[in-house]
Amino acid sequence: MAVSATDAAVSAASSALDMYDLSLHSNAHGASMVLTPPSPFHPTGDCAVAGTVRITAVVKPAQGSRHETLARARVAAAAARSRTALTMDEGVRRAADVVALRPVSLGETAAARDERKRRAEVNRRTVGDEPTGAWKARARAGTFAAFERQEYWSMAELADELDLPLVRVKAAVSGLVDYVKRGTNVAKYQLKDQYLTEAQRKVRQAETAARRVEAAEASRARQAAREAARAAAAAEEAADRPSKHRRL
Repeated sequence: MAVSATDAAVSAASSALDMYDLSLHSNAHGASMVLTPPSPFHPTGDCAVAGTVRITAVVKPAQGSRHETLARARVAAAAARSRTALTMDEGVRRAADVVALRPVSLGETAAARDERKRRAEVNRRTVGDEPTGAWKARARAGTFAAFERQEYWSMAELADELDLPLVRVKAAVSGLVDYVKRGTNVAKYQLKDQYLTEAQRKVRQAETAARRVEAAEASRARQAAREAARAAAAAEEAADRPSKHRRL
């Protein structure tokens, strides 16, 4: 037996109305209507109609299990806290303040302090004595050697490795490296593709392929989670909806 479009529309409308409660409120004073004649100065001569409402219809969501689940989820999301409070006694707080305010020089050993002063003195003496071409060539050669041992470097680590001031290192390697903007090595630098050796290029290609595979797997997992959530919502809606038997 074929179902007409009218029957399908009636069935869809009835299933939609099951999700809401309709209440009618009648006006105790009855309805009244006032008709204002057109004004002679009005160009179109339209009439104005004013009146009071006789029956008021109020539609509210049906207080079923689906509405209760949605309300609980909204309340839980609104009450969720993203911050945690940490309780510390006076002794722990003072110890944390002492560590935070302690100068760097108090946390280093005597040998590290002597080495830091020696490097500062060497940089101070050679910054004006060494020709520009000489320290730039030394910085470039040291940069290539450093990136052969390690793929990612920060600018401060590279300055310590080359034993040069940070300003000179930035000026020397500005055209040799690229800034990493994403991933686990963000805020570090890697050697440009045109300066890579064959072995370094193979390693980078393998890492790029692995990252693409991980991204594709993560995308498929997110898509599967979204589809599972939609299926669960549809099943819950079908379970909450009462069965309707159309009389023939």
